[in-house]
Formats: sequence, structure tokens, C-alpha cells
Amino acid sequence: MNLDNNEIFGSKNAVVISYLAKLLLSLEVGDKLETVEEISKKLNVGRGTIQTAMTRLKNNNVIKTVSRGYQGTFITYINFNKLLSLAGVHSIVGVMPLPYSKRYEGLASGIYYTLMKLENVRINLAFMQGSFNRLNALLDGRYDLMVASKQTAIKYINENYPISIAATLGEESYISNHILIVNDKFDGNTNEMKLGVDLSSDDQVFMTMNYFENQNVQIIPCKSSNVVEAILKGEIDGAIGSSGNINVDFPNLKTINLTNPSETSDNTRATIVIKKDNEVMKTILQKYLNIDKIQTIQKEVILGNRKPVY
Repeated sequence: MNLDNNEIFGSKNAVVISYLAKLLLSLEVGDKLETVEEISKKLNVGRGTIQTAMTRLKNNNVIKTVSRGYQGTFITYINFNKLLSLAGVHSIVGVMPLPYSKRYEGLASGIYYTLMKLENVRINLAFMQGSFNRLNALLDGRYDLMVASKQTAIKYINENYPISIAATLGEESYISNHILIVNDKFDGNTNEMKLGVDLSSDDQVFMTMNYFENQNVQIIPCKSSNVVEAILKGEIDGAIGSSGNINVDFPNLKTINLTNPSETSDNTRATIVIKKDNEVMKTILQKYLNIDKIQTIQKEVILGNRKPVY
């Protein structure tokens, strides 16, 4: 009899099968299995039920094991794609910043390409402005993972949000250098300067507070997508942005390169964040997310050597 997902998940053994699949996802060939007695105690079900479920997995070539006597039972073969299906993982949906720069397009393409190795699992990426908005969407269960800067991810973790960092990319994988976008008549005097800040972007809030610490400036709430228009209309005097992430190709604007005031480069590093209790997603990303490949694809997109696909 073939292992049929609909039949299994509709049976009384569904919980056992699902648990075993999630347990096995975290293991590799050569790892030792928990004993039937240990698993039965965890699930509070009979040993016979566990043994039956394990036998069905073996009979359908999901796993193969070898007994080594008193040492225990060890895995000799494991089919991760079948385990994903049995664990109920049929799609992975991530959320990241709007892809308005080659850097973000490359990042999205890299994540998409590397996760495409998962057979029979749909990979989808959504885009949302503001790291705090993405955080709430992740915690609400609308997404399986989110992308933010390492600096912002650490901030949320320190604020006791139930999340964890599943992967961190290299420097300038999230943003490159910061710039101050101003009207071309700006003379360098920041006294009483009106600064536009997207309050949903913890990165922009942090960088603005750091660059203009102890200076007499006025913070004006302004969406990142409206910065250029707001400066041209005189509603704000300027705003901090990332080079390449905002179109500043206008005759009445100029940019000023800024030196990173942070002691680390965490604000330039992209991180992939998941809910803290999502052990299955953590295992999937650790097994299938190739950081080097993501960064290679990102660079190819930035240089124009690869067409972005996400």
C-alpha cells in the first residue's frame, strides 16, 4: 500500500505520523532515533501505534534504519521531501521589503531560487513596507518567514518578541551606504531641520536617531515611498535613505553620503526571521537555505548579469 497523505491525515494515526515526520526532519543519515518507548511517552499513545506508524514510513521508503543492538537504531536513508509532505508543509510564504532596488530584487531572487529545491512545496514571496508591519504579519501567522536587517531583528528579540534568526547574510546584503536626501539648496545647516521618518521602519528610525543625536531637528512622519515628493513640496527638508533604494534622479534634489554611526555593520546585513516556536521551519531553512548561493545570485542581479525572478 502506498503512503497517501489524505488517507494518513484523515486517520487516527495522523498526529503520530505528523510528529514522526517533524522529528525526522531534524535528523540526518547516521543519527540515532529515539526509542519507541520514548516517543510513545511524548505523545501519550501506545507503543503499538508508534511501531505501526514507523513501519509504514519504512515500507513506503520514507526512511530506512539499522539496529545496532544496545547502541540503538540509526538512520541509513531519509527522504526529506516526503517528510515535508507528511509534516504538512505544502507551501512556504515569506515577506520582505518592497523590491524597489536591485539589491532587494537580488535578495528575493536568491531566497526564491534556493528554496525551489524543495519538491512539491510552493514558494511564494510577498512584499511589505516597514519592518514592524512585517513582524506583525509574521506573528499573526500570515507568513512563515520575514526579511529584516540583523540590527532590527536583534532589537525585536531584545524586546521579547517570540522570534528567532534563522539565517544571516553578509555585509551590504540588506542595504549599502546611507545617504541624506535633501533639496539642492541645502547648505549643510541641520538646525531645526525637518526630517522625514517612516515610523514603521525601525531601520530608518534607528539611523535617523543615531545620525542626528543631540541635534535640534524635527521628526516628521513620512512613508519612505513619499520622501522625494515631500522634499520637493517643502513638507520636509530631508530624509535618510539607502543608496540604490530610493530614486533620487531629480534636478532639484541632491544626496550626501553618510558615515555609518553604528559600531557594527548589523544594519547592512539581511536576516531571515521566523517565529521562535516554528522548529519545522527552522529545520527546513537550515537544510535548504544556501547563504553563499543567495549572495551570489544577489550580486549577479545587482550587476545585471541575471534577470530577477521571484
